[in-house]
Parts: sequence; structure tokens; C-alpha cells
Amino acid sequence: MGRPVDYHVHSLHSIDGESSIGEMCRQAVKLGLVEIGFCEHVDFTPSGLGLIDYERYSEELDRAQSQHGGRLKIRKGIEVDYDRLYQGKIEEYRLSLPCFSG
Repeated sequence: MGRPVDYHVHSLHSIDGESSIGEMCRQAVKLGLVEIGFCEHVDFTPSGLGLIDYERYSEELDRAQSQHGGRLKIRKGIEVDYDRLYQGKIEEYRLSLPCFSG
């Protein structure tokens, strides 16, 4: 039997999130999850969901990871709403993220 995980959750950093990262991590531990993966929305269309504050998002994830240490592995992701009309902006944004630099 596999280990219980959830790799597709949205916190208040996404328009459809209803809880903070800390609240979601506490609930994940209560439910017995061993890993949780946040994937906050990024959308470039004028009527879309917008961009997240990547630095603030990262800081909140780091705080949660330090609080839950060995009980919960926390993964960071971004869910990009793709529209080929915005391919250049999407690529520019992707390259601006620390995980892709260097």
C-alpha cells in the first residue's frame, strides 16, 4: 500500500484557495498525509487569475516545512494556465523563478 499524499492543493495564494498553507499542513498531518504539494495558479490572460507573489509563497512554505519537519514533506509547485498567445510571457516568467535561474 502506498503512502498517503496529495500533490494538488491550493492555498490562499490562489484565487480558489480557502486556507493558509499552515492550516492546510496542520490538516494534512491530522489526516496522516506524509507529503503535500501546493500548486498555486499563475495566469497571464487579462481576465485570468493573475500572478502569485512567489517570494511570499516560498517564505510561507519554508515556515510550514520548518514547523512540520519530519512529519510532513511539503512540495512547491505552480499551475500555469496555458494559452499559446502568452507563450512568451509564460517563458519569461518561468525563467525569472529562482529554481530555473543559473
